[in-house]
Amino acid sequence: MRGAEFLRGEFTRIGGYKLVAMIAGGLVATFASWALVNRFGVAGYALYTLLATLLIMLPFADLGLGAAVVNLTADFSAGRLTTANYEFAYHKIRRILIGVGGIICAVSVTLYSTTGFAFIVGPDLSSRTTDAAVAAVLITIAVSLPFGAGARILQGAGRTDLMTKITLLNPATQFGLLIAALACGLEYPYVALAPAVAFLATTVFTDHASRRIINANIGIFASYKKRERRVGGSAVQNLWKTSVAFLVMSTGMLLIFQMQRIIVVHLAGPIQLAEFSLIAQYLIPILALIVAVSQALWPRFRSSKDGPTPEAFARTVRLFAYCGILAGVLLSALVLGVSSLLLNGEVETSWASMLGAALYLFAMSVFQPCSMLLTMTDGLRVQAALTVVASGMSILVSLLVTPTLGAAGGLLAAGASVLLLQAIPLLVLSRRYVAYQKTLSGVFQERL
Repeated sequence: MRGAEFLRGEFTRIGGYKLVAMIAGGLVATFASWALVNRFGVAGYALYTLLATLLIMLPFADLGLGAAVVNLTADFSAGRLTTANYEFAYHKIRRILIGVGGIICAVSVTLYSTTGFAFIVGPDLSSRTTDAAVAAVLITIAVSLPFGAGARILQGAGRTDLMTKITLLNPATQFGLLIAALACGLEYPYVALAPAVAFLATTVFTDHASRRIINANIGIFASYKKRERRVGGSAVQNLWKTSVAFLVMSTGMLLIFQMQRIIVVHLAGPIQLAEFSLIAQYLIPILALIVAVSQALWPRFRSSKDGPTPEAFARTVRLFAYCGILAGVLLSALVLGVSSLLLNGEVETSWASMLGAALYLFAMSVFQPCSMLLTMTDGLRVQAALTVVASGMSILVSLLVTPTLGAAGGLLAAGASVLLLQAIPLLVLSRRYVAYQKTLSGVFQERL
């Protein structure tokens, strides 16, 4: 897979759609920064970004079953799984996600009625109105869970380009909701619901699109016969092996970044949270572009008989590494420009914070193609173990340095932990795996 070939066809479409979505999302985020800081002050902006990034919890909430959906769909598309088996496994996953969503709703309502959500937003931003907004975001995540499988179906079916195209709806919907909320004079906790509602709308549409392109009976209220229940058992026997490992990975990645925000608000205060949030507001869309392009590698690597050659895999990793460096430069330019020109320095950013954010982007860029290669059960287990170590170290270091360094401490801790304890070890293991696959393929192709 040459670099020029990589940038053509599906990958170009994925990158193009995601780039447009990223630019649109950046414009919406910039508008939100300007409008919220001018109308509600730094506190309103900080709460908006905090609630928006709660959506990162979705991979954690789906119990890792998203990975199982990708693998099942890839196997079904490749003819390795019967229609009956696929339908049985899919409906089993859907029922589990509906149950998890119900639990999240119940817990959210219970917390709102009792203790509130000060442990998430911090004591300075805590109020009953804020608690109601946090509960609403969590309930939105819960409702989104069963529909979230749609994006994984498109990914497994090799239609990541369509999945990323649909994401263009998100910034358009979010902008419309922001305008409406501000025009109606709503309080800032309710204005902060716009990203969550836009996310739900996009997720529902994605699920609808996925059910139209897959040749199976996977409607929301679809039924299946008892005969299909019996033959479906073989399709789900390894379901939890994959899902648990992916759940650990998703939870660990959530802790690496999202916990930094919570640590910052508790140990450094709202001003430092605003700096962290401003950087995260642009870091997350840029990272999403890199992740979206890399996800197209998952079904390709899985469907390939012998996997990529060592040379092709090395070129892919180098390409992503270069993209990571460019992403760091772009992030720094965007954040520093918005901070000084648009926000008039009210939300200041330090070079140490930008260095930590750029390091995190580079580390994730190297990590992604390696992660997409090792998606077999044992590979996911190794990734899960590395994620646990990296997330634990990231939180520990952040707790030690955030009181002194503020937002920069959390970002530097996250970037260094991912690079040293995840990206580099997984790169070494991936190179060994590819070399082993080449040797194994050569042995069986040798004429005796």
